[in-house]
Amino acid sequence: MKFSIISFNNTSSARNGLITTDHSEIETPVFMPIGTNGVIKTILPKELKFEKFANLENAISDADAIVVGVSSVGIEWFANEISKFYKKKLPIILLTKGLSIENDELITLSEKIRVLL
Repeated sequence: MKFSIISFNNTSSARNGLITTDHSEIETPVFMPIGTNGVIKTILPKELKFEKFANLENAISDADAIVVGVSSVGIEWFANEISKFYKKKLPIILLTKGLSIENDELITLSEKIRVLL
C-alpha cells in the first residue's frame, strides 16, 4: 500500500491524497464507515496494575509488559515519552486503531512505534 499527496494547503495543513493498493486507488479525504471504537469486555487479572502517566518511570522499572491505549494523533507523543525510560525490550501492547504515514506509505501504529523507538 502506498500513500501519495496530490495537493497540500499550507494554511490549514489539509491535503488531498491517493492511497494505492494492489487492487485499486482511493482518493482522500474519503468517508469510510469502518466501525466504532471498541470496548474491552473482559475481567482483567488482579495482578494487572494500572498506573498514572506521572508514575511512568517507576511503573516500567519492574514491568513485564507495557499496555497502552493511544490514538494515531498521540502515537508520536507516546513514543517520545516512553523512550525516556524504555531501556529493556519490554513488549508493548497497543490497544488502538488507526494508521500513520511513513515515507509516503500507510503503516499500522505498531509499525510506527518500531520506527520511533
